[in-house]
Amino acid sequence: MKVFIIVFMSLFIGSTLNGCIGPQEAINRVDDLIVGEKSYGWKNRLEISQEEFNILNFLSAPNEWPFFIKQDTLYMWIYIEITFSNIFNKDWDILNQGRINITLVNPLGDNVSYSYSTALGKPNEDKDMIFLHNPLPGQWHVEVKTFGTGSYSIRIDGYQL
Repeated sequence: MKVFIIVFMSLFIGSTLNGCIGPQEAINRVDDLIVGEKSYGWKNRLEISQEEFNILNFLSAPNEWPFFIKQDTLYMWIYIEITFSNIFNKDWDILNQGRINITLVNPLGDNVSYSYSTALGKPNEDKDMIFLHNPLPGQWHVEVKTFGTGSYSIRIDGYQL
């Protein structure tokens, strides 16, 4: 058994030192051998379905939703859908004016923002996705500020153990 360990360690250290694999990849491979292959999958962290807003919402505080990201989460994606409608009648397809600002705040207080506003020539609907690699574990927040009339949906998923 000692001979096997010595041969394994010498091959492992040799491949790491000659640049075949990096130190972190080497550690991950040993961890996979000892603990076993990790099983990652997409798990929903937050889903806000068709939250409606109107012209009076700008007087109130922004909507805020907390969600939690686990340790060892590799990826996080945020899918956003927005539809602005006419201030006077939601069924009218003209004069759809509005603005939305979505801010993601990580556990350290840093943020990533997404903004969309309608203007002449811009459509009243938007779909977008924000992708983050190795998000910080801990409590995150989504803050949404709106002006105008319409609805939005936000879905946040994490690729985690």
